[in-house]
Amino acid sequence: MNFSISKTIRELAQLIDMPFDTFFNPETLEIIEIPDEDEMSAVDDTGELYKEAIEKVHAKNSSFILMESVEGFQGFKVMEAFARDLDNENFKQQLVDILDRPKPFSNFNRALDDSDYRQRWFNFKQNELEKFVEEQLEITLQPRSQNT
Repeated sequence: MNFSISKTIRELAQLIDMPFDTFFNPETLEIIEIPDEDEMSAVDDTGELYKEAIEKVHAKNSSFILMESVEGFQGFKVMEAFARDLDNENFKQQLVDILDRPKPFSNFNRALDDSDYRQRWFNFKQNELEKFVEEQLEITLQPRSQNT
């Protein structure tokens, strides 16, 4: 994989974890972020801030594709995989217990923030998000004859 594609995948992986719709043009490697409908009114109540970007991605001959965001259950599976991967049995069990209780996302992150595994978690999550992006691009960019 060339450097430019690798860098683009890394950037897309970071963006799909945000409350924005991420559009990607595979021909130009351009990325455009637009707040999703829930966030748009909070970010741009006039509709002017993102007007040009919206027009660009929805243009008739646009090559932009909408990247799927990570759903809650997918993020939960990443947290489970990380916990299973730990060699520290005590911390592993702590994280597993957190995942079985209410508010697993915030409690999981809080436990990691106060641990020696914080950076390891960020690296693990980034790697998983990059795999998710790569899978999307493989499916999306297949020749049309294979998709039908």
